[in-house]
Amino acid sequence: MTNNKKSTQPLFSQANLELGKEHWDYNSLNPTLVNIEHFELLQMLGKGRYASVFLGNDLRSNKEICLKALKPVKRSKIKREIKISLVVGEFPNTVKLLDLIDNKVIGTPTLVFEYFPHPHLLELLPTIAAEEMRLIIYRVLQALYHAHRSGIMHRDIKPHNVLYDPKSKEVKLIDWGLSEFYFPETAYNCNVASRFFKAPELLIGYTHYNYSIDMWAVGCLIAGWALSKEPFFAGRNNLDQLCQIVKILGANKFWKWTKSIKFQVRKKIIKAIPQNGKKKAWKDINDEIDPQISEILDGLLNYDFNQRWNVVQTMAHPWFDPVRSEGDIDSKDLKMANVSLEREKN
Repeated sequence: MTNNKKSTQPLFSQANLELGKEHWDYNSLNPTLVNIEHFELLQMLGKGRYASVFLGNDLRSNKEICLKALKPVKRSKIKREIKISLVVGEFPNTVKLLDLIDNKVIGTPTLVFEYFPHPHLLELLPTIAAEEMRLIIYRVLQALYHAHRSGIMHRDIKPHNVLYDPKSKEVKLIDWGLSEFYFPETAYNCNVASRFFKAPELLIGYTHYNYSIDMWAVGCLIAGWALSKEPFFAGRNNLDQLCQIVKILGANKFWKWTKSIKFQVRKKIIKAIPQNGKKKAWKDINDEIDPQISEILDGLLNYDFNQRWNVVQTMAHPWFDPVRSEGDIDSKDLKMANVSLEREKN
């Protein structure tokens, strides 16, 4: 075990304790399953490590739906995904879980989601203007705000999981299959998130992480767009991914951070990361970058998860003023995050 010092408690650290066992206890979940005969498969939309996704038709309503056929894994993981999908489906900018199919062929339930037939962010990035990107990122932050204050980490933020309709301006943050309920002082699996969007703590194997891994990934989304390089950090493997991050954020701050959390870094990382090196300025990568975006990147792409901006701090930044509405952030949460919207606007 190499985690010698746990992180300080983040914003919403007590969410699940306050919401109670009924909110997070997925092992006691006994969902109602519907007959597979109510649905028709139309075409495959995608295939991943844990599931295959299909376009389907609900024969009862004649509406198109999205079918997520889970591969056989631990029963507790399946229940966790169902429980979290039910919770987050009530949040802004997410898709609702409509039904659960009793799929006797594969022996695991198939999840039925509302269908949102629009492209993911990666397809749109080359053509997205600042006004649209601001809205998209803010909508993602809104979904994360409701998730984090409900004690849920997404753990797989990436362009493929952000859908956008340019006409209606609707945004959906999808695929909560790797999500988990957060509890303080708990060790979690670091084998989450897509490599290009993994926070440094995941790459070094620090298991006592928290919601801040989602915020790092949002920073990567913004950097890929603002600096015209998607993915912005593109490592060949996890070790090289860490090296790519250090090339930009600097070795000096990396070693200072690992020392501050009293983390025993593995030998292969010690060999791969130089002992010295300064952080690059964002304007040196793109001299036309908006100074406000530079501020956001500094806040999100920070080695130190205790200093990394949380979702409330990020939503309250002046860059989001044109898309933020009154009441988007609860006043109690602003106070807890020590953020004043009036101060930010001045």
